[in-house]
Amino acid sequence: GDSSRNNKITVYGDVKALVDSNNKPYINFDGSGDYLRIPHPSSLSNFRFENSDFTVEFFGDFSAATGTGQICGIWWDTTRYGFSWEINIGTSDWGLLYSTTGANGVSVDSLDSNYSIKKNKLTHYAICRTAGNFYLFADGIRLRTVSVGTASLYNTDNNRLFEIGREAAGNYNYLNGKIYSMRVTKGIARYTEDFNVDLTNPYFPKK
Repeated sequence: GDSSRNNKITVYGDVKALVDSNNKPYINFDGSGDYLRIPHPSSLSNFRFENSDFTVEFFGDFSAATGTGQICGIWWDTTRYGFSWEINIGTSDWGLLYSTTGANGVSVDSLDSNYSIKKNKLTHYAICRTAGNFYLFADGIRLRTVSVGTASLYNTDNNRLFEIGREAAGNYNYLNGKIYSMRVTKGIARYTEDFNVDLTNPYFPKK
């Protein structure tokens, strides 16, 4: 089901809710100590994907990025097996990092000759998994299909919580950019082929 609903969020740093020039609200991360956390371990099952189908998608503008920033994930530490998955975005590319052991990561990077991060442009990003494949999309265009077979994303302990806007491992890679909305769906891969995106309404439907 849709994991983005009915989760309480704790705000850290100077995260701000702002409105853009088109009167569309967004959450602003300034790259310096700002992040969000879903604080309750009882919510973790929504974000522990293991080998389930899933979709993580978000509307954002990351023109201000000067380096790598974490969009979201469960990515804490190696000594306590705290790595599961995270989505990162940089100045030119974005992608997924995941771990099957809790202690090391495998990169699934979207960078190729056909795509780079668009400056000053609202973009819809999506990563899905189904039938042993990861699918990466930007604005409804499939960028890559990566086979991972039956690999299971590591199931961390209850102290490793889901965060948006920073990499908890080392307390760094703070996000510098705007997120208009985000939806995490466990159990469903919403996209496997190209699809249409309405950038005039960068929000997901409410149930």
